[in-house]
Amino acid sequence: MKSFGCVKTPAMGMRTAAGFAVIGLAGLSEPASAQGVRTYEALDVSPASVVLWQPVTQREADPSAKPASRDLEIRLRGEGELGMKSDFDGDTAEDGDVSVSRLRAGLEVSVPIGERSNLEFTLDNEWSFYDFSEPSAFGAMAPWDDTWERGIRIVFSTQETEKFAWFVGADVTAASEYGADFGDSVTYGGLAGVRYSFSENFTAGLGIYARSRLEDDFLPLPMIAFLWKFAPEWSLSSQNGRSVRLGWQVSEPVSLFAEGGYEAREYRLDDDGPSVDGIGKDRRVPVALGARWQIAEGLTLTGKAGAYVWQRYRLDEEDGTKIDEFEAEPAAFFVVELRWVF
Repeated sequence: MKSFGCVKTPAMGMRTAAGFAVIGLAGLSEPASAQGVRTYEALDVSPASVVLWQPVTQREADPSAKPASRDLEIRLRGEGELGMKSDFDGDTAEDGDVSVSRLRAGLEVSVPIGERSNLEFTLDNEWSFYDFSEPSAFGAMAPWDDTWERGIRIVFSTQETEKFAWFVGADVTAASEYGADFGDSVTYGGLAGVRYSFSENFTAGLGIYARSRLEDDFLPLPMIAFLWKFAPEWSLSSQNGRSVRLGWQVSEPVSLFAEGGYEAREYRLDDDGPSVDGIGKDRRVPVALGARWQIAEGLTLTGKAGAYVWQRYRLDEEDGTKIDEFEAEPAAFFVVELRWVF
């Protein structure tokens, strides 16, 4: 199968952008006919994402045709993100600075069910290393220190016809500063949606994702997905549940891309900081240029460099009441990701 200049193997997280979710279809590949059956790769997603899921097998016109082989698939992902320091917006040097770097690891297991359906189990982990200067805009103490996030998701999907598919799923996530109460760090959500292939070059999907939040109202988010191959080597797609990507397939193993998006995170805090058992929130807009190299079958290396063009940090009381929030200047970041499918 030929990909559209985007990663073919999925991984997913549990975090979403506030207001709406753009769902990645980057893993969708061109169909390959085999004994009357077309096989599609699963949709690609990454941490901080909501997933518009896609089953892998569908029947064509001949309902008696034997389906293509569908085996259990395991996908592993590791990723590192290095963020540079940026100053808080303010009038004095005492406003300080902040930087954050992250490590991510994910495991997915895809289990075929019958001829047209899939059951996906996903475990995702993210570790964030925050470095606030002391003092900073938030005061003499850092608003929070290093954090972790772990999520589990189950998604069932079915390809009803050659063009139409649907999915339904649920997830549970815990996100906190080290030492915070685990029970107060848990959120949960559910998702459902459909996908339709309008042509070989354009696929779109629509769904809804509703989830709880830390000390806030339940949040329903519309989910929008698309993949548009507007030229033989070029594509435009929703990506990673949080961004849009323009991809160029330079050669069979190498592709280049540009992307931009939005990220939102929130964590339950411990009882040692300025907000006892409070909530820390991190919002940012990253833009980046990158390259993807398929080293071997099933093994892919991706690197990108870019900038957080907008950042906002917010500190809340335990009940969700805002204490303070500050924006930070743009800062550079670098990401390296390795994926293995077997």
